[in-house]
Amino acid sequence: MKSMKRIFAVVLAVMMIALMVPFSAGAAVEKKNLTLTCTEKDFTFDVYQLATIDGANGAQEIKATDESVVSALKKSGNDSATAELIKACDAATTGLGTKVDTYDAAEAQKVISVDTGIYYIKAIAKGVATKANSSIAVVTADTEVDLATKVATDDVTVTKDISAVNGTATSTAKDKAVATAGKGDKIEYTLTAKVPNSAANPLSDYVIKDTIEEGLTVDMSSIKVYLNDESTVLAKDTDYTLTGDNSFDVALGKNGDTIMSKFYGQTVKVVFTATVNEKATSGTNSNDNEDSVTYKFANSSEVDHNVPGDKVQVFTFLINITKVDSASKAKLAGAAFDLKSGEKTIAKATSDKDGIVNFGVQLNEGTYTVVETKAPAGYVLNPEPVTITITPTINGSSKGYYTLEALTDGTVGTGIVGKEIGNVKVTVPETGGMGTWMFTVGGALLIVAAGVMFIILKKRSSAK
Repeated sequence: MKSMKRIFAVVLAVMMIALMVPFSAGAAVEKKNLTLTCTEKDFTFDVYQLATIDGANGAQEIKATDESVVSALKKSGNDSATAELIKACDAATTGLGTKVDTYDAAEAQKVISVDTGIYYIKAIAKGVATKANSSIAVVTADTEVDLATKVATDDVTVTKDISAVNGTATSTAKDKAVATAGKGDKIEYTLTAKVPNSAANPLSDYVIKDTIEEGLTVDMSSIKVYLNDESTVLAKDTDYTLTGDNSFDVALGKNGDTIMSKFYGQTVKVVFTATVNEKATSGTNSNDNEDSVTYKFANSSEVDHNVPGDKVQVFTFLINITKVDSASKAKLAGAAFDLKSGEKTIAKATSDKDGIVNFGVQLNEGTYTVVETKAPAGYVLNPEPVTITITPTINGSSKGYYTLEALTDGTVGTGIVGKEIGNVKVTVPETGGMGTWMFTVGGALLIVAAGVMFIILKKRSSAK
C-alpha cells in the first residue's frame, strides 16, 4: 500500500512538472522594442511600466499601485477607458509602477527594450508648452510611437492694440498700432496674452504687465480682464490680482499661488482706457504704451522669464500764432485769441512780447479756428476768423516703429503748426494837417458869423 502511494506521488509530481513546463513557457514575458520619436524638441518623456502582459493569453500583472490607476487598468480597453487611465496617471505623483527610461526629444528617436506590457509615457515640457499630452502604449510586439502629435510648444505671446479712439473702433493694422489724439481724448487699449497648456509643467507665476508713459492717464476703474472672448469676465482678487497706478500688473491666480488650471491653453484679454493729458509730448516724440509677460515654472529654480509684447503710439500736435504789424511785421504783444474746434472754445491765449500766442494744448489732427478777441494797443481788431488745419504724415512698418515724417505748415520735431496774423494801426489825423485846419477855419467862421449877427441885432434894437 505504501509502495503504491509512493508511486502515485511520483507520477503526480511528474505530471505537475510536465504541466508546468508549457504553462511557464506561455506565461513568460517577452522583450520587445518600444521606439519613441518626436519632432518637437523641447520635451522629455518618462516611460513607466504600469503592467506586464502575458504574450500568450493577454493576462496582466499590474505593477502600478495608485488606486485610480489600478482601477482604470482593470477596465476594458476602449477609448474612454484609455482617457481615464491617462487622466489617472497624470494625477498620480507616485504608484506608477517602474520607471523604465527617459526619452529626450533632442534625439531623433530612442529604442527601449521593454517587457510586453502597458506603458504610461509622460510628456514633460522643457520650457513653455501649448500642448503636453501624455500617452499610453500597449506593447505586445515591436512598437513605434510618434509623440509629436501629443505635444506642441509655442512661445508665450502678448500683443497690444489700440482698439478705439473716443469710442470709435479701429479697423486697420495701422490704426491699431498708431493714433493721433488731443488732450482729453480717450484711447482704448486691448492686451491679448496666450497662456501655455502647461499642466505637465505647472506655472507658479504668470503676470501681464502694462507700461504707459506719463502723457496718458489710465482710468484704473476701466480695467477689465476676460478669458478668451469678452463674454467671460474674470473676477478681480479671485481670478487675478491687479497692482500698480497708471502702469499696472495683472497677475493670474491669487496672491502668487500656483496658477489655476482654468487658464492653461487659454487666452487672457485686458481692456482699459487712458486719457491724453497735459504732459503728453508732441511732434516726433510719441506717447507710448508697451506690454509684456513674465512667467515662472513651479518646479524650476530659474528666474522669471520675460516676454516683450508690442508698443503702440499716440501722436499729438500744437498750434501757435505769431501776432505782427501787417505793414512792418513787428511783433505785437497783448493780442487775445480763442482757439475753437467747431463751435467749442478749447483754449485761450494772449501774445507775448515776441508776438507768440501759445495755446499750450495738445491737439489731434484736423481743422481748427483762431478768433481774435482783443487787439494789441493802438491796433484795429482783426474781425476775420483764421482757419488752421493740422495734417500730419505718419508712416511705419510695424508696431512701435511709426514716425512723424511731415507736418503741413508745421515743424515735425515740435509738432507745432504755426500761422502769422497781422493787424493794422488805428488811424489818427496828424497835428496841423488838413483835418485840424478845417476844424480851425470852421470854428473861426462860426465865431465871426456869431459876432456879425450880434452887431446886426444890436443895431436893430437901437433903431427901435
